[in-house]
Amino acid sequence: MGAPLSEKNSGGVPSVAELRPIVQGSKVRADQRWTYRLFRSVSIYITWLLIHTKVTANQVTVASLVVAAIGLVLVAFSSPWIALIGYLMLLTYHLLDRVDGEIARFRETFSLRGIYLDNAGHYLTGAGVFIATAYRYAPGAADPQIVWLVGTIGAIAVVMARVEKHAAFQLFSQYVLERPQLLDGMSPEEGAMTRASTRADRAAGPSEHRRSPLGAVRDLALTLTSFPIVVVAFIVGLIVAAVWDTPDAAIVILAVAAALQVMTYLALEVVNLTQNLDAESLRLAETAQTACEAAADDRSDDLDD
Repeated sequence: MGAPLSEKNSGGVPSVAELRPIVQGSKVRADQRWTYRLFRSVSIYITWLLIHTKVTANQVTVASLVVAAIGLVLVAFSSPWIALIGYLMLLTYHLLDRVDGEIARFRETFSLRGIYLDNAGHYLTGAGVFIATAYRYAPGAADPQIVWLVGTIGAIAVVMARVEKHAAFQLFSQYVLERPQLLDGMSPEEGAMTRASTRADRAAGPSEHRRSPLGAVRDLALTLTSFPIVVVAFIVGLIVAAVWDTPDAAIVILAVAAALQVMTYLALEVVNLTQNLDAESLRLAETAQTACEAAADDRSDDLDD
């Protein structure tokens, strides 16, 4: 995978140009979210530096979680300009969250604990930034309970949206493996057609993608509710509140961000109920069958040897 050793530099590490297809592949170029591409364009340089060291992917994950936790505390409890540092630390976490996966892909050192910590970090930061921001502005608001409610709704929506994204995987592992007949409602051909239609815009080039209104709306929603955009919006609210000595603008931004998260969750709910659960479960079943067949072939080859 990637560049041969003869093309690597004297330290046995590929150049940045050689490293990019190894740890990022075509996924970054195909993704239409500019925030995703921006952070990936920076993360590759940090990854390149760290793979010169003995730092592991899991160590980067743990470090990123520590940075995120400190950032959330600073947002909730400190003065405005210290809180700004807290928000910047959350953006740093988001950057490191790209780096740990890239290191794991380069060294092929994947682990369940690492993936678990990575996912836990997504829940912690995604929900935590709403709670910390609400905690910050509630005491100075005309109705503190409303601010707390808005922050809580935003946090819950973030968690529920992530649950919806992983719903097919959870249902497959918990129920479909034991009761394969649950997939009898859709044929493999129908599942393939559904997956192709829902992912066509993601795989298409930028010019093709712009011609799809549904794809454009989806990408706009994903961008507006992405973690870095939410954090930047809260930074704008923080600066406005500090300069004009009023939390109103920051509270409005918090409310808008929470509303967008709720709409994203509801959209994912509709997609799952109408097509995604069956289609993704079929894909997982096909993948599991292929993996089992490959493992059986490997065992057969070992016996032959």
